[in-house]
Amino acid sequence: MKDHGPTVLIGVLPDASLEAIAVRAVLEAGGRRVDLRFIATPEQFRQIVAPQPVPDLLVICGHGADGTLHFGPLPDSAGGHELTNGYLAAERFAGHVTLPGCTVLCTACDSATAGLAEAFVKGGAVAYLAPAGEPDGHDMLLAAHHVLHALQRGLDAQAAMAVANAALAGALTLRLHHGVAHAAA
Repeated sequence: MKDHGPTVLIGVLPDASLEAIAVRAVLEAGGRRVDLRFIATPEQFRQIVAPQPVPDLLVICGHGADGTLHFGPLPDSAGGHELTNGYLAAERFAGHVTLPGCTVLCTACDSATAGLAEAFVKGGAVAYLAPAGEPDGHDMLLAAHHVLHALQRGLDAQAAMAVANAALAGALTLRLHHGVAHAAA
C-alpha cells in the first residue's frame, strides 16, 4: 500500500462508531495512515483538537445540534459539568484547539455554525467543513466519502466541498470556513 503522507486523525464521539469505521475504511483504502480515537469525555475531545503531531486531516464523527457536539449524559467527574443537556459547546474547548495547517471535517448535524468553525480556524485549521442543518446520517457518510476522495485526489477543501454538494444536491449542504492560512494565500 502506498503511503500518502501524515496520519489522518478520526475522533469518534459517542454513538458514531459505525460512521467512523466506514470513514476509516475509505481513507485506508486510499493508502492513508489513520489514527482512530474513541472519545467519551470533553477532556478526551480537547486532546484530539490539540494532537501531537498535528495531522493533515482531522475527521470528527459524531452527532450534534444547534452548533454543539453530543456526548450524552456524563457524571460530573467525567466532565458532565461541562455539558448542557449532554452537548458540548465550542466555548468549552475553543482555547485548546491547536491544529496549524490541518483541514477539519465534522460530520455532526448542525455543526457548520460560526461558533464551531471559529474554534477550529482560530486554532490554526486551514479549513473547516461541516453540514448545515440535519442531514440523514447515510447522506452525511456519502458526503464525507466524496470529500475524502476529492482531498486524496489533490483537490483543495473548496473543490472537495463542491464535489460533495453536487453529488448530494437536495439531501445536504456542506459549508466551508477558511482559516487564516487560506486567507493569507
